[in-house]
Amino acid sequence: MYIEQEHRLMNFAKKYLMGLCLLFVAVQLTAQIEFFVEQSEQDTYIVALESQADWDKKDQITITAQVTLVVPKDFELLEIENMSGEWANNSSIVAPEENPNVKYLTFGLISLATREIKYEKNKATPLFLIKGQSAEGGELKLIDKEDSFSPPNSLNINVGNQLTTLGSGNKNAWTGNKKIKIELKNTLKN
Repeated sequence: MYIEQEHRLMNFAKKYLMGLCLLFVAVQLTAQIEFFVEQSEQDTYIVALESQADWDKKDQITITAQVTLVVPKDFELLEIENMSGEWANNSSIVAPEENPNVKYLTFGLISLATREIKYEKNKATPLFLIKGQSAEGGELKLIDKEDSFSPPNSLNINVGNQLTTLGSGNKNAWTGNKKIKIELKNTLKN
C-alpha cells in the first residue's frame, strides 16, 4: 500500500511539473515583440513595435525598454516626439572603432512601469517619432543582434534593443526587428 501511494504521488508530481513546464513555454511563446522603423514623411521616422501577444491589465505593464538606431555619422537628431510612453535619447555614439562610418542613437523608456504601451497581437504600436537629417545620406535602421558594436564593445556601452513587460514573465520580450532599414537622402538645404 505504501508503494502504491508513493507511485501515485510520483505520477502527480510528474504531471504537475509537466504542467508548469507547458505554462512556462506558453509564456515564452507569447513573449515576442518585434521593433520596426518606418518613414512617415521626409526626415521623419516612427519607431514602433508589433506584438505576437495580447497583453492587457497587469501583463501590459512595461517595466523597461530600449531602442538603438544606427544612422549615418553626420545624422543630426532634431526632435523626438513621444507616442506611447516617454522616451529620451540616452546616448549618441559617433564612429566607434567597430563601425566607424555610423552613429548609434540609443533611446530609453523613461516612464518606467507604464501602461501607456498597448500590446495587441499582430498590430503595430508606435512608440516615438524622430526628426533628423543627414548630409551624407545612408541607412537608418534598428541595431540587430549581429551588429559589430553590440556588447561587449570597445566602449563598454549598452547598445541594443530590449523590452520587458510583466506579460513576458519580466524577461526581455524583444525577439528581433521587422523592416529594419531606410535609405536616407541628402535633404539639407545649402
